[in-house]
Amino acid sequence: MDLDPQPIRLASGLSTLTPARIDRGRAGARPRTAELLLFRADHAAARDAVLTELPEDFPDQLGCVASVRTCSADRREYLLRPDLGRRIRLGDEQAVAALGKGGCDVLVVVADGLSSAAVASQVPILLPPLMVSLEVMKPGSVRGPVFVRNARVGAMNHLGDLAQATVVVMLVGERPGLSTSRSLSAYMGWMPRPGCTDAHRNVISNIHEQGLAVQQAAVVVARWVAGMFRERTSGTHFSA
Repeated sequence: MDLDPQPIRLASGLSTLTPARIDRGRAGARPRTAELLLFRADHAAARDAVLTELPEDFPDQLGCVASVRTCSADRREYLLRPDLGRRIRLGDEQAVAALGKGGCDVLVVVADGLSSAAVASQVPILLPPLMVSLEVMKPGSVRGPVFVRNARVGAMNHLGDLAQATVVVMLVGERPGLSTSRSLSAYMGWMPRPGCTDAHRNVISNIHEQGLAVQQAAVVVARWVAGMFRERTSGTHFSA
């Protein structure tokens, strides 16, 4: 018995243009066995990316100047209480505030976010050229990187307030999809403070092997940061 008959395929050829699950063929009314197994494997990778925590020594491997946590007690609470991931825990506030002594024009932050796989695979490659690019662009004093565990993007507001940073750059793992679980984003904000929303931030997303190359991303992020100092704004009012 043929358990996986000749698949029915569309003639569009769209599967060659996108990693999205389209034009993959079917066997009768069901997906092909190979496609179903691939879907399950990608789903498992996405779950692992969300639930797995980065090693305790990961900040040391990156050369971070500080390693702090949000108010989320663990990964489970982080996923169930997004609000707790937007604030640095009380015991770590001083460590962040110390980074602002003497002035902090740019604070570089590495956050695990919703994909530890993205941070583990992209940040070690992206961070060195990013720091060099920021120095070349000369936006001012650059502090960091500081590592934040169990962080949401909104933690930028608390970090910016504690360090009195003019611009915060946060490298954070994106919510994984089924095409990749290793996609990183770089969020940037001018004067991020409590009360700032997504409208006050800019983001460069899809930094990964099949997306925006890390070397290119480093240059783009630095150029946008320099632009924020030039225009003294970010978000919907910023013209990159």
